[in-house]
Parts: sequence; C-alpha cells; structure tokens
Amino acid sequence: MNRDYPASAGRSAGLKTRFRDFFGKHFHAGRGGRAKLAISTSFFARVVTTAVSFVILPITVRYLGNEGYGLMATITAVVGWLQFTNMGIGLGLQNALTEETAKANVTAQKELVSTAIFSLAGIGILLVIAGLIVFPHVEWQRVFPPTTSRFTAEIPWTVLVVFLGFVSTVVLGFIGPIYAARLELHVANIQTLVTSLLTLLGTFIAVHNRWGLFGVVLCTIGVTAVMQ
Repeated sequence: MNRDYPASAGRSAGLKTRFRDFFGKHFHAGRGGRAKLAISTSFFARVVTTAVSFVILPITVRYLGNEGYGLMATITAVVGWLQFTNMGIGLGLQNALTEETAKANVTAQKELVSTAIFSLAGIGILLVIAGLIVFPHVEWQRVFPPTTSRFTAEIPWTVLVVFLGFVSTVVLGFIGPIYAARLELHVANIQTLVTSLLTLLGTFIAVHNRWGLFGVVLCTIGVTAVMQ
C-alpha cells in the first residue's frame, strides 16, 4: 500500500497538471481565451436551459392544465411586447463601451455606464408609475378571460409579477452590454445556467405546495428577476 500511494498521487498530480495546462492554453485572459470561454459556457448553459425547459414544461402543464399554462404563456407574451421600451440603450452602450474599453479610457467608460443606468432607471420609473395608474382600472379577467373560475382571482397578481419582472429586465439592461464590452460573457452565461436550475427548483416547490398560477409565475419569472 505504501508503494502504491506515491504512484497514484503522482498520476493524480500529472492529471491536474494536464488539465491546468489545457485550460491555461485555451481559456487564457487574452481576447481569444475569453472568446473561447464565452462560447463554451454559452453552449453548456444552452444545453442545461433546454433540458430544464423539457423538464419544466410537462410538470407545469400537468399541474396548471391547458388553461393555466395558456394563461401564463399569453400573459408573458403580451407583457413581453413592451420590450421596445429600452429604445436600444443597451445595444448603444455595448457598441460605445466596447470602443472605449479597447482604448482603456476608464473615464469615458464610467460616463457611458452612468448615462445608461440613469436612462434605464428613468424608463423603469415611468413604467412603474404608468403601471400603478393603469393597473387598478383594468379588468384583467376580461383582458385574459379564463374558461373556468380556477384562476380568476390569480390573473391580476400574475400580470403584476410578469410586469415587474419585465421592468426589472429593462432597468438592468445595462449589465449584459458591460459583460459583452469587457469580454466577460461567461459571467452572464453562468448566471443563465444558475437561473435555469433555480427556476427548475422553484417550479418543483410551487407545484409541490400547490401555489397555483401565481406561485408558478413567481417562482419562474420572479427568480429570473432576482438573479438579474
């Protein structure tokens, strides 16, 4: 046993060295290494996200039924139509920030990010104010008419959660462009991966505790907003 231990330890150390050399060669701090890291993490995140979606879909449909799942998909899609409200600020930030990052102009980078943050925050505040004004005066059961009474009471709260999740996406729209400009997209990909896993966990919890349509949406869209 004493003779085998040094040999196994040596093989383990050699394997660690080869792994370290491989990752150091392909995923270094340079532009090429970061690009490879972004592509690799993106592929892995997409595979996991797709697998999670295939698991969540039958669970959600089985619990909510065709009506409940249809309401959730419809409400999410309709609110998602407002996505134009960031007016291209994120893309504009990414292009300008990439240029200033290449120049190593830290002052200009701070100015660009600050401008984007305040602009998106202003848009978010306007959206929240508009929502607070409009929300109480809309009969959401007529906008999204259910066929049964099971989800009638939950529809307004579901719309509210989806809307607030959308607002958070708009307000935090500066984060992705910063990752892209600084060649740190692997961080965003890791976030996507973790969000998918937490969404799966949240769905299991909502279904197990029978929290209804509102609970399922809160544990999916709500988790995404918190992760952002």
